[in-house]
Amino acid sequence: MHHATLHRTTRTLPNLTAVDPADLVRRELVSLTIGDVRELIHHAYLAPVTAGKNKFVVVVAEQINHEAQNALLKLLEDPPAHTTFHFVVREQGRLLPTVLSRFAIHEEAAIDEEEGVADAFLRAPFAERLAEIARRVEEKDTAWQEALMAELELAAGQGALSRSAVAELLFVRGHLTGPGASRKMLLEHLALALPVLN
Repeated sequence: MHHATLHRTTRTLPNLTAVDPADLVRRELVSLTIGDVRELIHHAYLAPVTAGKNKFVVVVAEQINHEAQNALLKLLEDPPAHTTFHFVVREQGRLLPTVLSRFAIHEEAAIDEEEGVADAFLRAPFAERLAEIARRVEEKDTAWQEALMAELELAAGQGALSRSAVAELLFVRGHLTGPGASRKMLLEHLALALPVLN
């Protein structure tokens, strides 16, 4: 299970406005250096301020130099269970294969192909939602699962979801990448927690 997601653009980053600012580290840099990685490691291993919640590290960089990639690899190989990482790196082709292998790659194309996934999901009765989740998990359709989460997060960022719905969404997103996480169970929780729209 990955604790880190690599995004192609900032458009697909999760909406983290409801996260306690003390549990969110965000860096926007031209080049991520070993000094920056050391700072991230320090923050990543600190316990979350909000009990039972995750810490989030978001890095937006044009590139990551090789020395920093080697330091980052050690962090991503054995990350703290309570920290989730999101990286946007413009020059992904310059990342070491060993570093790339530690990321779940967020493909924007998958979201485009599944446009309207969240709308259909929110309008579906609970039984249909659960059946769809069971089918997609059995088929290992992670593109659909990520498209659903990304579109729901976009809706949350636009104020289209209630505060309680946003809290449930953040809970599920925070645990999806956790060790031993059951994607099916977490998505089913979300399916039952979000109200059916007319």
